[in-house]
Amino acid sequence: MKRRQVIVVEDDRELGELVIEALGMELDCDLHLILDGTQAMQWLSSDLAPEDVPGLIILDMHLPGVSGLQILEYLRSKPSFDDTRVVVTTADSMLLDKARHKADWLLLKPVAYSHFAEISRWYNAQLENRSRKAPAKG
Repeated sequence: MKRRQVIVVEDDRELGELVIEALGMELDCDLHLILDGTQAMQWLSSDLAPEDVPGLIILDMHLPGVSGLQILEYLRSKPSFDDTRVVVTTADSMLLDKARHKADWLLLKPVAYSHFAEISRWYNAQLENRSRKAPAKG
């Protein structure tokens, strides 16, 4: 079975790497950093196999190319991303408000390492709850 995919879409490389490090301490998954909104949208809109659909996306709102809000709206319009959890990060409280009913978690920057440790624990709990509700095979 393929490992769960988690992507971080953040144009600040240093912050993106910090997020990857924090998530990697808690999550058993494949972590990917994407530094540009256009690249993220190209990857997400490609023909992803079901096992390649990310289970978690950490999404900055201010990105070069395609904005985080556009990406979030795209994700929420596609049934293939129904089980994808999205954490929005931004320093812009007005953008956070626009994402409020579309994102699973909202973070106002500046963010701390501990925020992502907490998100990792929350996401692991989401996975546990989902596996408990899944029907038994056989």
